[in-house]
Amino acid sequence: MENDKKILVVSGCLRKNGNTERLLRDFLRDEDPEELKTVYLRDLDFSGCLACDGCLKKPACVLKDDLREVYPALETCQSLILASPIYFNGVSWLMKKFIDRLQAYFHHNMDWPRRDKALALFTGGAKGYKDQFTGGRLETEIAFRSLGFEKNYWIQVPNTDQDPYESGSLDLRGRGEKKIWTRKEGGLWE
Repeated sequence: MENDKKILVVSGCLRKNGNTERLLRDFLRDEDPEELKTVYLRDLDFSGCLACDGCLKKPACVLKDDLREVYPALETCQSLILASPIYFNGVSWLMKKFIDRLQAYFHHNMDWPRRDKALALFTGGAKGYKDQFTGGRLETEIAFRSLGFEKNYWIQVPNTDQDPYESGSLDLRGRGEKKIWTRKEGGLWE
């Protein structure tokens, strides 16, 4: 199945209408739905990487599961958005399982189509602290590079256990070459 959508959105959220999905909807509210393909990993039946080395020969995963229908969209999208809650400074187990399956691209120099930008949306339940999102940023950054995205951005929202994410509280101000956004009242974490 070819992807005719410009933006691929992959959600690693387990809870419907949780903080991360509310943040995702808020971020996408001005996007044209015709340009989006959204994949909810919780709705797919797929395994993690088995380290079988099947992808060493060619850039394709040999496992036959629901991710087979996501790979074409990954290969043709112009922009990519990964959304995940942060647990113990890293992405959710669903998102990590998905990222591990990108090993098929990590081993090969791909001739990617024109790529625009990649973005990761994170929410963390704990009150903000310096390295709260570092693991998630590292995990998504290598995924973005493996998929040919050179412009990478992050939106990081801490303290959602005590202060759940509410629509309209996203502040889209950038800082530096790699932009990081957060809630209006929150701090920017490097």
